[in-house]
Amino acid sequence: RGLPTTRMTDYLDGFQYSYLEDGSTCSTCRTESAYEIQAYSKAIGPIISKPKWNLDFVPTSEGLYSFTENRYIYQYKDHLGNARVSFAKNSVGALEVTDTNNYYPFGLNHIGGSSSNIGSYHSYKYNGKELQETGMYDYGARMYMADLGRWGVVDPLAEKYPGWSTYVYVNNNPLKYIDPTGMYLELGYLLKKGNEEQYKAFVLFAKTKDGQAFLSKFMEKGQKISYGGKTVFEAKNDGEYHKEGVNLVYNVRNNEETGSHTLMQRTTDRRGERNIVVSLSRKPHGTSGSNMFNTVGHIAHESFFHAEDDAEDFLDDGYSNNSTLPKEYRQYDNVLGSQNADHYYISKEYIKNPESTNVNKVYNVLKQANEQLKLKLGNTQIKTQVWNFDGSLVKVNRDGKEEYNAKK
Repeated sequence: RGLPTTRMTDYLDGFQYSYLEDGSTCSTCRTESAYEIQAYSKAIGPIISKPKWNLDFVPTSEGLYSFTENRYIYQYKDHLGNARVSFAKNSVGALEVTDTNNYYPFGLNHIGGSSSNIGSYHSYKYNGKELQETGMYDYGARMYMADLGRWGVVDPLAEKYPGWSTYVYVNNNPLKYIDPTGMYLELGYLLKKGNEEQYKAFVLFAKTKDGQAFLSKFMEKGQKISYGGKTVFEAKNDGEYHKEGVNLVYNVRNNEETGSHTLMQRTTDRRGERNIVVSLSRKPHGTSGSNMFNTVGHIAHESFFHAEDDAEDFLDDGYSNNSTLPKEYRQYDNVLGSQNADHYYISKEYIKNPESTNVNKVYNVLKQANEQLKLKLGNTQIKTQVWNFDGSLVKVNRDGKEEYNAKK
């Protein structure tokens, strides 16, 4: 009836190959599918042993540690996460370059000027993704063909971008956007050339406790905000607004307006999803004397005063109509582009209860930005920046005291 076995392995041919306790293969064994004794001839030569798995390398924020080479390897990555140069110390302590990559915009490697290798950590190249033997990059959700600039399969979230081909890569703009998993665009509008200062200000905002708590509401689990090839913040869970189909986008205005604004846009009629678009000024108004500090203030203002309210407004009844505000304030948004309904409501509610609104979050973000930028602004100056907007009903006195200053 066959020999005693310790493990059975099923194969597609219907047979089961049995192994003895000493690891050898039995020459005669019973199969569950045929219920009869099957005879097998031992292979000529040694039997192929089970593979032994060894840890190859471990990635880190600066590069990786290679266990096969027993050394730390540093990588220079650009703002899109593309591995450009890998370098390390050799056996005599001299610095050597182990891998270089020069990419076409859509990810194909230039032949000239590159010393690109394949295998192990060398395969993690464009966007930090692994290059397969097929020539495709593995993004997790989809395989990407850098030679064509197209995905191998349709976009699983194609309904969110009805105006684009289901195979197109990052809306045909790989210098501006990346696609972390092959499923969605990250908050990459600020990465456009010429927006460096605005993106740095956004990073300052994203480093704060209040900024991260706000952004995490719109992010998908595992989604990252990065700067200089390093992760600034990673969402640990799906955000409450993300689950409801409310997306958050930051971009920069292409005019000389000194004010920033926030709008709600419908992305598709099929799922009823919405984009909350925060458009930042290139020359933000402010009293600090620092364009960077003023930009952080605009980001915090638009995020805490408007974007979060817009998300709650949409989730309340499916429309952008200030339904979450008391009726007496809604009339002030009748003028196109006006956001005074939010401004008046925030001002009056803050005077009633200074601990109950998002004003303190804006103040905390600006206080941390002041420290990071080493501006040495006083509390009165920071508070003045917080209330420096059209429709503000709060005046900051020289001693830093905030008072109600009715205009309506």
